[in-house]
Amino acid sequence: MQDNFTWARGLIDDIKGCRPGHLRYYADIEAHRDCCAIIDELAPTADEIQLPKRGYGAFLGTALDSILRDRNISMALL
Repeated sequence: MQDNFTWARGLIDDIKGCRPGHLRYYADIEAHRDCCAIIDELAPTADEIQLPKRGYGAFLGTALDSILRDRNISMALL
């Protein structure tokens, strides 16, 4: 998959907030957290699927379709 965010490589560390693995200090919780996972209560559990997105478009280019098919989950509109 082509990286549509090549421009982001030039960002300085302070504003790389959307990159997994980039830590930032949050004064309200007095701790460092990965900028993509700053809310502890929303952390995925071991049995939850994590679906990385590489762009702004919903699920284009992700494995969501195959994951749902493997689990026999239909996305039919109600």
